[in-house]
Amino acid sequence: MPLQAIPGDRFELSSTLPASLRIGLGAVGTFIAFMIAKDLWRGLWPVSVVTPFFLLLFGGGLFIGLGLVVAMIWGPDENWVIAKGRFTVTRSLRSFRSEKSYNTAEIHGVEVTTTTWDSGLDTYSLEITLTTSEILRSPGFKGKADAESARKLLMGNRA
Repeated sequence: MPLQAIPGDRFELSSTLPASLRIGLGAVGTFIAFMIAKDLWRGLWPVSVVTPFFLLLFGGGLFIGLGLVVAMIWGPDENWVIAKGRFTVTRSLRSFRSEKSYNTAEIHGVEVTTTTWDSGLDTYSLEITLTTSEILRSPGFKGKADAESARKLLMGNRA
């Protein structure tokens, strides 16, 4: 969750699927699909009484294995740009991209929330409640001071 802060001007946050996780998903998915095809094809041919059972196992295994490969390829990315009185959220899934901008008039409230991790330091994020009752949660900030600064920058005169 890299944070690029330009003090007093804007914050950029991004949340992406790490390359190591993408590689791991692809490797495990390919392994599962290959092993299912290698080991269960004999139960499918020649056709017998147990063929439907093996077809169910074969289809389920391929569904899981190829699903992991698809997750590797299509893993989501999210980018937030917080500037004075407005923020923009860009979400992308490879070639599909959506970008939505919000201004202060659309914001009902902003809170700094803490996420406690067993394996590391706490992270902080902004929980933004819109006037439409929709709640958006930003990617994590490494420090509470950065999250508070982004909150103040976002709220402008309403802080």
